[in-house]
Amino acid sequence: MNATGVRDPQRVLFVDDRADNCHTARRLGLRTLHYISRPADLTATLQSPN
Repeated sequence: MNATGVRDPQRVLFVDDRADNCHTARRLGLRTLHYISRPADLTATLQSPN
């Protein structure tokens, strides 16, 4: 994955508020999070158990 410098794309989490960008990233093999809440709450969202 040239853009990130990471060899394993599954180690990358792509976060975006646009579903089309997340779909594209997923097709490239990245893990994705379609996040549409407040940016200030992102850390809490990432730390909460699913």
